[in-house]
Amino acid sequence: MGLFDWYRVDATERCPWCEGEIDLLQGKPDGRFLRVWAQGHRAPVDHLVEDESRLSPDGLAAQRHPSGPMEVSGTCHAGHWIRLLAVFDDDGTWVEVDSSEERRHADEKRERDRIAEWRRRNPL
Repeated sequence: MGLFDWYRVDATERCPWCEGEIDLLQGKPDGRFLRVWAQGHRAPVDHLVEDESRLSPDGLAAQRHPSGPMEVSGTCHAGHWIRLLAVFDDDGTWVEVDSSEERRHADEKRERDRIAEWRRRNPL
């Protein structure tokens, strides 16, 4: 048994740090069976285990994610570590990604870097 499930965000969702593509993210819902949940789907779309342990297509289709927000984390293709909230509706469908907190952190870092660069170029 795995220690987490995988989460694949919609291709339109971008890294808050660099606007690059986001890799598979990890999260720990009930069960943690190395299933792959995809944004917009109610059931897992894959099961990343050895063939003899893999759920059948019907078994995957019967799986449901707990409703509500859940933190997922991982990296983008450029290697930035990101944490997002995946929001699941009452049917277990992944309906939204909330990246506002991570975007706020990225914006603050850019502003700190801008100020530090200005100070470096304009010593007192």
